[in-house]
Amino acid sequence: MSDMSRPALSALHQAFRNSFAALESKQRLWGSELAECSPLLGSLGNLAEQMRALSNVRVSSTPLGTFPKLEERLRFKLQEAADTVLEKLNEKMCRLQSARDAISNQVRSVVQLYEQDATSLDLQAVTERSAVTPSVADMLEWLQDAERHYRQQFLQRKVLLQTLRPNDLALLESLPERWKSLESPDGEQRITGNINCPKLETRAPPTLRCGTLVSCRNTLQSVIFPGAAVKTEEQNWNPNLLSRRTEVKDADTERKTRDLKTSSNRL
Repeated sequence: MSDMSRPALSALHQAFRNSFAALESKQRLWGSELAECSPLLGSLGNLAEQMRALSNVRVSSTPLGTFPKLEERLRFKLQEAADTVLEKLNEKMCRLQSARDAISNQVRSVVQLYEQDATSLDLQAVTERSAVTPSVADMLEWLQDAERHYRQQFLQRKVLLQTLRPNDLALLESLPERWKSLESPDGEQRITGNINCPKLETRAPPTLRCGTLVSCRNTLQSVIFPGAAVKTEEQNWNPNLLSRRTEVKDADTERKTRDLKTSSNRL
């Protein structure tokens, strides 16, 4: 890695650390908002079933027919309740959009920083990874995958809600199942695994990516204390280094002794 790459790489590592922390926070917010949508969707489906039951009954032919305009009043009440639920769902969608926008902005800032410093980063600096450290290229790909996932998830749910019609009872009844079918557990699991970004070091042999959400948060902190990683590496190699230094020192002492003997003989 060239000396020119080190400052840019350090700035990128800090940006990655902030981005993964923000992504973890927004992922929790996204999951919380989705969980709160489930009971609303269930209520909407139940209201649609009640509307269908009301449509299948001739209220005027029942003892309730003595009440004036009862069927119209019941239908109005059910429609009003459905509109209230839809308004709450729209509020949830606004929060989901806010989380999606925050993720997109965070990823965009990292990509812009990378593009800004791309000329000072050599290929080795971008692609180098270790057993505990993903490469810059890996982390950029993970962030872009996460941004794409939440963008697609939001658009699919938004389009689904926009297709609803008050008189389409079948669609209203099937809404909870169709909403659930949009879930992507594999996508969420993959993003969680990538958020579990191991600590950021700048040199090591290439190998696999790995980690957990907690380990990511803890190990990413090591970028603030790069000396700790360097010290550990020096400790691991210290016996070999001492042995090599001793061999060099002995060889140097022997060479000097021979030179002194040669000078003495000449005199």
